[in-house]
Formats: sequence, C-alpha cells, structure tokens
Amino acid sequence: MPIPTRDDFLRMAANAKERWDFPNAIAAIDGKHVQIKAPSNSGTMYYNYLNYFSVVLQGIADADCKFIFIDVGGYGKQSDAGTFAESQTFQFLENFEKNLPKPCPFEGSDGPMPFVFVGDDAYPLKVYLMKPYPGNNLKFKSEFDEINLSSVLRRAEEKNLGDFFQHFRFSKLPISATLVKTFTLGTVELRLTVTRLTVTLCYPSSVIAEKKNN
Repeated sequence: MPIPTRDDFLRMAANAKERWDFPNAIAAIDGKHVQIKAPSNSGTMYYNYLNYFSVVLQGIADADCKFIFIDVGGYGKQSDAGTFAESQTFQFLENFEKNLPKPCPFEGSDGPMPFVFVGDDAYPLKVYLMKPYPGNNLKFKSEFDEINLSSVLRRAEEKNLGDFFQHFRFSKLPISATLVKTFTLGTVELRLTVTRLTVTLCYPSSVIAEKKNN
C-alpha cells in the first residue's frame, strides 16, 4: 500500500469537503477485532472485552471508503488509543508538519487551520486528529452536537470496516495467530484491487439522508 503524498491528502480533503461538507478533513480512523485462536502462553493479552481472543485491525479510510492506512497486530485487550499509539501510522502522523499539507483557512475560520483525521471518543485529541466534543457539562444540546464535526465521516468508516468483515467472513472462524497478519493484509489488498476496478461507495443510507437534509 503506497504512502499518500501531500497532494494525495489534499485531494482526499477536497473530496471529503464535497461529499460531507467537512473542511480540512482527510479521512476517518477506526479499529476492528479480528478473532484468532488463543496463542500459547499469551495470558490475557489477546483477550478482548467481547470475550474472545483477537488482534486489532486499525484502518484509515477516505471519503470514498477506500483504505489508505492499515495496521494489523495490536493486542485484543488494547484500547483504540493504545493500538494507535503503537502503530506505524501514529509514527507517520506525529511527523505531521512534514507529512501532511500545510494548514490553510476555510470559510468561517479566523486563520489557517490544520488538516485532520477524525476518530471516535476512544482516540486521543491531536493537532492532526479530531474527536467528538464530549459535551458532558453542556447545559443545552445544540444542533452542532447532533451532527458533530466528525459523525458522518466516522460512520462511513465504521460501515466500511463492517462491510469488509462481512464480505470476507472474518468472524466465522478464528484464524491462527501466526497467519492472521498475512491473511488480513492480503485480504485488504484484495479489497483495494476490487475497489479500484469497481468504485462502489459504501455510505450508509441514513448518512446520505442526513447529508441531503442538511
């Protein structure tokens, strides 16, 4: 999987703005558990909160639901934030000043704003990574909270991972721990090949309706 360039990220951000009206957003990040056979002498490292042994597939997908980064092998017991912090993707994004497009203004901003990826509450807040505002202490529920800055893009990525697992029947049978990384990466590459040949958008219908209504 080639590493995107700054120009690639700019094209992804333009696509996200056109489809979801979210400026300076490049793509969305999420994780999914791949069920495995219990590794020997592994204790509880691979045992997740869903009560089975797994490794984590962490994916970043653009507005067309195409993977641009994949990390496989995080321990099942790790949180999304823990998996992210130990991934090669994290190392790449931490060097955001070199690897990502320079900040630029958009309509309504007071000045240049960074380009970002979006994740759910489990991910850390970074210059290059946005997450929903928790709003636990708000005295009112605003319209912005209903369609918060990342909801539609994140839900598209959640749908992308869900469809990916369903199509390739990941959850049907536990995979050997020694083969899971090779198998998963190979399956992702197959998905990318199919996507390049037949561009199929995997947006949930509810998300499309929400976008049209707004």
